Amino acid sequence: MTQSPRKLAPIALLLSAALLVTGCSGSSKKNVLPDPKKAFCDKGKEYEALITSGKKVSVDEQLAIVREINANAPKDIAADTQVFLSALERVSNGDKRVVDDAQVREAIVNVNRRFAQGCGLFDRKSAI
Repeated sequence: MTQSPRKLAPIALLLSAALLVTGCSGSSKKNVLPDPKKAFCDKGKEYEALITSGKKVSVDEQLAIVREINANAPKDIAADTQVFLSALERVSNGDKRVVDDAQVREAIVNVNRRFAQGCGLFDRKSAI
C-alpha cells in the first residue's frame, strides 16, 4: 500500500532530522560497541538512501527494510529498533501520533547513532 506524501511527511521529517543530528554528532570514545552484523549496516545504508532520495516512498518499502534492520540489530540497540519498527507499523495503520512521541524520536536517534558509530553510515570522504 502506497501512502500519500502528506501522510509520510511527518515520519520522513523526523527521520531526516535524526539523520542530521547523528551525522553531525561525534564521540570522543573509540568504538566500544561490538561491530554490528553486515546485514544491519547494509539495510541501514539502504534505508538512508531510500528516505533521502527525494522519491515517493511507500510505507511498505520502508517496513520491509526496517524489519530487516530490526531482525539484524545488535543486542545493545534491539529495543530501539523494535520501537522504530512498531512506530512505522503504526504509521502504516494511520496513526500519526508517533511523530509527537518522545520515545519514538529518541529510539530513532539512537538507531541512527548506532549506524553512524558501528557502520560508518555518515563517514565523510575528504579530498584533503
